[in-house]
Amino acid sequence: AGLSGFGLLRALARYRHFRPDSRDEGETVLGDRDLLPRQSLTVEPHGVPGVSAECFQGSVVEITGAHLVIEVDLHARPAISCADRRCSRGDRITVNVNGAGAVYRFSGRIQDTMRTAVGQLLYLPRPATMTRLQRRRHPRVRLELPATFRAVGPSASAGAGGPAAEPGRWAGLHDAAVPAAAGPAVHATVRDLSCGGLRAHVGGPMGLREIDALLRLFAPDRSVSVRLPLDGLREGSILGRVRSCGRAAVPGGLTV
Repeated sequence: AGLSGFGLLRALARYRHFRPDSRDEGETVLGDRDLLPRQSLTVEPHGVPGVSAECFQGSVVEITGAHLVIEVDLHARPAISCADRRCSRGDRITVNVNGAGAVYRFSGRIQDTMRTAVGQLLYLPRPATMTRLQRRRHPRVRLELPATFRAVGPSASAGAGGPAAEPGRWAGLHDAAVPAAAGPAVHATVRDLSCGGLRAHVGGPMGLREIDALLRLFAPDRSVSVRLPLDGLREGSILGRVRSCGRAAVPGGLTV
């Protein structure tokens, strides 16, 4: 009973440094067993004048019995605009960590700092709880990006040799020119993007006949050309393959 009481008091003492963030929409997990050295992360300072959210990039350096040591790179983009800013002892920060199978977030107060060749070491108490934002191998980024989809035939991307995607995603995305036998252009909105592919709402609110026509047009394994308004894409289009297609509810009705 004494050992149990001591463990409970110690857990409460650790927990007071890591109050849940009201912005988090995920699952709360106990402990930090999924944290490992050399994991990439981002640091969001709280209330530091002139420093925007997700300004610092870094990695986990060491995990001791009482502390979590992370290093932030003050010279890497997008931190280049605030390279003259440094986190101070007592500042409260939010850390986003890319784990092996999920994305985690926790908040805490800096206990100590130390300068390094590339930036700064931050010493935090080990988190008693973390918020699991995504249970995915590849972190998903939410977007609201306009796009144009064209069906280009079932075998157009058979030789592309791209990576297999996660179920329910657009897979095998490759920089490519639009084939001559492309179908009609259909406007869409990309909702999220990850290393495994992308998910998009194709068309706006439509009737059942239009939805059925699009379901046949973008059937699974159909090759598609996707045009995105991104300067980094050659000729502005990528070639991919549909992994799944179905109805989706949107304001005003249904879409694909």
